[in-house]
Formats: sequence, structure tokens, C-alpha cells
Amino acid sequence: MVRACQKSVWLFFPLLLGFPFLAFGDVMITLSSDISLGTWSGTGGVSGTSSVCVYRSDSSSYSITLTSSSGDFELQKVGDTIPYTPSFSDSGVSGTYVTLSYGTVQDFSGANTSSSSCSGTFNAGFRIEISEANLSAATPGSYSATLTLMLTPG
Repeated sequence: MVRACQKSVWLFFPLLLGFPFLAFGDVMITLSSDISLGTWSGTGGVSGTSSVCVYRSDSSSYSITLTSSSGDFELQKVGDTIPYTPSFSDSGVSGTYVTLSYGTVQDFSGANTSSSSCSGTFNAGFRIEISEANLSAATPGSYSATLTLMLTPG
């Protein structure tokens, strides 16, 4: 008997839609797109990445603090959760990523200091990863999470 199994795994960022969602004083962050993880094939992990523009008018250093509505880094649906790992690169989407810890301030550098739109060239990356083990343990369904990414002068 052959049985097909697909698990829809969606990560929803209602504020990460390619426009400035947090701006105060002299810092601003813009993500190029939301992150959709699609449907899991049944093997391997899944990941999704978004290009990021980080702007600061007076210095290239900044700090990021990441929290979520669930109180942890977990995708949720009624009766089930899937843990995920968020990470950030201050050198573009192909740079080295640093895993973000929940509610912990993480310092970065490389903010664009001349253009709040980064002149169309994104200077950082944001990634979400879910391991195969965490996906295998989950029940099929649509999962979501809301993250709050706070950018402050570093």
C-alpha cells in the first residue's frame, strides 16, 4: 500500500511584507518579502530566507531582538507546535548566519548609512529553518507564527 503524506507548513509574518515595519529615530529595517515555507515533502528539513535592508543614519552598528506571539520559536496550530530556528546575517543572504535566541539582544554591523532603501541592494538576511525531526513529529495541517523583530541602535 502506498500512502502519500504532505504537511503544510506555513510561517506567516504579517508585518514582513517588504516595507518598513519598524522605524524610529535613525534606524529602519525592511524585508524584501514574507517567508513562505510551502508544503513539506516528507523528507529533509525546510528553510526560507528574506533579503533585508538595515539602515542607520549615523553608524553601521545595530542590535536585533526577536520575540514571538507564542513565547517561543514555534509554529502553532490548534493542538500542535513545530519548533523552528531563526537566524540573521549582517552580510546579505549568502553571508554567515547567527542563530537568534528568544528575547536576547544580538549585536550586528554593516547597516547602510547613506540610504534608507539601501539603494536597492539588501545588506542582510533573515532565515527560518525547521529540522526534519521536528517536521516528522508534527501532525499535518497549517501552522503559523507571528514574530516581532526589534531593531535598535547598537
